[in-house]
Amino acid sequence: MHPIFADVRKEIELAGNESRRLQEAIGLYGKSAVLRAGAGRYLAIGGIASGIEKVYSGIERAFRYIASDLDGYLQEGGEWHKRLLMRMQTPVEGRRPRVIGEKTFRLLDQLRAFRHRERNLYASDLDIERMLEIASGIPAALESVRRDIASFEKALSPQHEPTAGVRSVRTKSGAR
Repeated sequence: MHPIFADVRKEIELAGNESRRLQEAIGLYGKSAVLRAGAGRYLAIGGIASGIEKVYSGIERAFRYIASDLDGYLQEGGEWHKRLLMRMQTPVEGRRPRVIGEKTFRLLDQLRAFRHRERNLYASDLDIERMLEIASGIPAALESVRRDIASFEKALSPQHEPTAGVRSVRTKSGAR
């Protein structure tokens, strides 16, 4: 196993923890009249929006590890978030197979687009119904990410191992 997967798995695990807390928050929102009006609504919207943002950001950090360590390149500049997600769907010849499939890409692109809105709008401008729909889809998106990353890890050949090309050395006694 390439050591990058320890970092990738940890980020996905943390995103999963955040997702579970987010799903609990959505449940509370649905049950509490206090959270659906006035300042309570403001807090609920901000908290749920922040949870969505945190889940996607964790997944994106995992993808940055892959781009940095396996691709050897991290993009900068405008729209790098979208380009990184698109790159994870594309194999890099001579380096790695694709990381995610089309279904996972579509699910994550919704989260990425929402995160952009969340970062650039006031809480009162967010569509609560759309936000709840997006948040409710996060467990399925995470499961799709987990499946795709497991397939990606399995597909990497031994040449991607950090010890590839390292030869054993014989000692004077002939032992290796």
